[in-house]
Amino acid sequence: MLSEIFKAYDVRGIYGETLTEDICYKIGRAFAYFLKCKDVVVGTQMQYSLARSARMLFILLQDF
Repeated sequence: MLSEIFKAYDVRGIYGETLTEDICYKIGRAFAYFLKCKDVVVGTQMQYSLARSARMLFILLQDF
């Protein structure tokens, strides 16, 4: 499953199938923990389904 969502330069998936809120949370948590960064830029396409997963990631990164 991970090979389906992790690409060479980004993370891609079908919301609700291969890319769930739980997966977004885990990716975001690992990202913040591993990089210990202060600023993060998150980009998405203009699809409605991305709003929920992006919001989950924003909340996680603010709380980290």
